[in-house]
Amino acid sequence: MKYTMTVAEAARVLSKTERTIRNYIRLGQLSSITSGRSRYLDPEEVQELLVEHDSPRATVTEFKSLRAQVRRLEAEMAVIRHMLDLRNESLGMTPEYATQLYATAIEQYGRPAGSYNMSELEGWAQIFSRIDETDLQTFCMYPNPEAWKVLLRLSARMVADVVGRKEYSTSLPLQSTHRLLAEGRRRLRISIFIFLENRSAVPAELRENMSIGDDLFEQLKKQRISGIR
Repeated sequence: MKYTMTVAEAARVLSKTERTIRNYIRLGQLSSITSGRSRYLDPEEVQELLVEHDSPRATVTEFKSLRAQVRRLEAEMAVIRHMLDLRNESLGMTPEYATQLYATAIEQYGRPAGSYNMSELEGWAQIFSRIDETDLQTFCMYPNPEAWKVLLRLSARMVADVVGRKEYSTSLPLQSTHRLLAEGRRRLRISIFIFLENRSAVPAELRENMSIGDDLFEQLKKQRISGIR
């Protein structure tokens, strides 16, 4: 550092009074040395302070907007991390688990709108995302052959439940949960279609709901390979 600028010169550069410059020194915003009865400052520090003072400052509205963007990005990253943590592993369905899961799904489906808490919704999103056609084979073997309908209807109800909440448009947690559920429902539908197609038992209503054409089974298998496994 070269302390060659007087307090008076610094005041002219910064368009401040000499008293203000001394306050900057006292507050540690500028360093200085004393030689005799005079005080000298580093011109580079003074210039840096000038640039800082001239830099535009964000308004309160702009700051809130930036903070909202950061929170939105953090929420989106949380969703991505959550989906990656699933590692696309199947549930490893057992007969006991199938029976328990079916009973729980029936109970959950019968609940009124708005009664699901966030932990339940996120937990079911994982189940919808991870269950595959092998899991469905076990799941539909023990409760009943059409047990998959309960999962499909429950996934649709939960997605609608989240979107239908009054605070949805302003709640990042709800929007993140909706993305998880929507992705889980998409994967669930693919697994169900492959499971039923393997049994040559895809009902007409499922084909219509999924806008299924003759070549969709091959498309779904490709999605399963590229997007799920």
